[in-house]
Amino acid sequence: MPDLLPARKLLFWLLAGLLLLGFPPGRAAAQTSPPTPAGVKISQIDTSDDTDTLLLDISFTLRDADGQIIPNGRILAAQVTVEDGGTFDARVARANKPAYIALLLDISGSMADVAEQMRATAVQAVATAPAGTFFSVVTFDQEITLLQPFTNDTTQVLNAINSVQIGNGGTCLIDVTYTAVQSMEQVAPNGAERAIFLFTDGRDELTRGLGDTCSQNSVQQLVTQANRPSTSVPIHAVAFSGSGSPANEEALQVITSANGSLAQANESADLTPHFSSIMAALNSQWQARANVYTPEGIHAVALFITLEDGTVIAPGSGLFVADRTYTTPQEEQVAVTVTNFKYDPLADQYNLEVSLVNPGRVGQLRVEVWDQESNLQVDRLIYNNLPGKKQTILINTNALEARGIYTIRVYPLDRLGSELPTLTGSVLVADHPFQYLPPQPVTFRVEAVRFDQETQSTVLDLSIVNGERITSFDGRVINRSDNTESSNFGPYTRVGDLVFLPLPDQAGEYQTIINGRDSSGTVVASTTYDYVYTPPDNIWQRALTALQQNPLLSILGSTLLLTTIVLEAVILLFFFRKFAAQAATPAGTTTATAGQGAAGGPMRPGSARLRIERTLNPNFTGHESEIMTVPFTVGRESADLTITGDRQISREHIAITYHNNVFYVTDQRSSNGTFVNGQQLTPNVALALAPGTLINLGQNTQLVFMTVPLPAGDEPAAEGAPEPAAQPA
Repeated sequence: MPDLLPARKLLFWLLAGLLLLGFPPGRAAAQTSPPTPAGVKISQIDTSDDTDTLLLDISFTLRDADGQIIPNGRILAAQVTVEDGGTFDARVARANKPAYIALLLDISGSMADVAEQMRATAVQAVATAPAGTFFSVVTFDQEITLLQPFTNDTTQVLNAINSVQIGNGGTCLIDVTYTAVQSMEQVAPNGAERAIFLFTDGRDELTRGLGDTCSQNSVQQLVTQANRPSTSVPIHAVAFSGSGSPANEEALQVITSANGSLAQANESADLTPHFSSIMAALNSQWQARANVYTPEGIHAVALFITLEDGTVIAPGSGLFVADRTYTTPQEEQVAVTVTNFKYDPLADQYNLEVSLVNPGRVGQLRVEVWDQESNLQVDRLIYNNLPGKKQTILINTNALEARGIYTIRVYPLDRLGSELPTLTGSVLVADHPFQYLPPQPVTFRVEAVRFDQETQSTVLDLSIVNGERITSFDGRVINRSDNTESSNFGPYTRVGDLVFLPLPDQAGEYQTIINGRDSSGTVVASTTYDYVYTPPDNIWQRALTALQQNPLLSILGSTLLLTTIVLEAVILLFFFRKFAAQAATPAGTTTATAGQGAAGGPMRPGSARLRIERTLNPNFTGHESEIMTVPFTVGRESADLTITGDRQISREHIAITYHNNVFYVTDQRSSNGTFVNGQQLTPNVALALAPGTLINLGQNTQLVFMTVPLPAGDEPAAEGAPEPAAQPA
């Protein structure tokens, strides 16, 4: 990219500048009516790629004949003339953009005598700013410190200013200001008004009083960085005479000469008018936007404003950079379609895309919503900042009635806001009909609560209305005795209409707060439920406590417990060997090879297990139960293996029996059926089990039957029970 403009560009620039400087002198003094705009001053030019064109976003102010800012003006039209690029219509509006101002406060040792005055002056600057202005507060000596990031909370800004303390170091003034300019370009959004307020004595020295330069960057590098063609940052300095030495106004004059200002601070000076003038300029900005075609490189541009009375005032001028060449396209017909029309139930709004053919001719989109029944327009939107061939449109539903039928109409407009024609001469428009069907509210409540001691869970049974959006639950449990949080749970994936909480540690009154969330994690419904928990009477726990409190009882208790365990083991072994083969088996069971276990050995109760492969209650998954007695029942309530949380399981769903060294399963007339390896059992008819057999209780719960062969020589005695009948095919 060239460092110097060609001669013809320089001539264009000088002519535009002379027009701006050539206002007739003395006109403002003779005015008795509100001042009339006489010229334009451009403060900033932002550029962005708009598919086939380069979008210029020009910030400017209107000036009177003396160069003073005119806050208001009546503008009819605007045009942008680009050297080497032609003339283009521009869209003009009040900027209405927040200003971003960085306050840089010098805390080097040379400022010690004027510290209080500097803080007061900075407070004056903040007080004159328009509402909504964003400030940051930075202190510097040889280092730079960010006291307050950008915020529009003036209380935070003033607190940061009043906390400033002076140090003893030197000052790297140029480096600090250079860094602030770079940060301003990165932090402040595109198009926002930017400014730096510099409170300093203007010295740049490593050692106080010696004049040895501290900064690595030069003043010229700083001025170049602050006045780049794409994003300029005005620097306004307030000079202080600290430690008995006059301020270095010469250096500050160079820093602020391009587009800033310099003011001298003293004990009696009120800089409010000075700051008010700067703030008025920031608050009186206009914005002109134009899509241009231009070659690659640095270009001069002039902005021409036509007032409502037809007067064309002196243009403003500036520079911008085109990163590539933008070629004027051939005139093509504009086309518009509405695609990807979707309703967002979470935001209660419609999202759609508008696709454009030849978007370079389109300056605006007018979007209208019409009630088909009354044929009345209920909403209207204007989109000015068009990104290119596709534009995302958001339609809120504030003006819509539930179940009403509407039509969205999208009109492409040219740069002057006029409707575009079709090939037949009619108005170009895209229609899309729709019916507004808002989502019904999601609600749920707790119907029942039960306490599962085996899984140490509190199980809440919910009644949910319109709950399709709920994908997970979470919440917390409050102990009502002291209103403290006892426990929390989730989030976990929703499985049916059950919620599983940790079992309370002690008896008492509790309240649980349950949140139902959608797939994005947003809470769509909540409820609370109060309940009382009373733990079951545990005689063994009371006995253990008594033993711990009395050592003698502990010794006697240990001896008694050991003796009891040995006696029970002997008795159980005796009865198992005697009666294992005499367990009752229902009539009509399938025959199987007697006495064959997982590895060909004999089986008996105690050598088989049931493992829960899956079920709705996650606390049961993977649980194993050993079949010690027969018949061994499985069900939802009061069974040898009780599984809660799945309503498809009957109270007594199946029974496991044992006959002639073979285990059998029988469906106990369950409501939702029993399936063995995918085959449904006939109720009250037993089926022989082999190791690895899969048993499904309804649709949600699956068990697997497992065996462990008996050691050799430990076969049970032969039984004389009748051989079971075969399960019908």
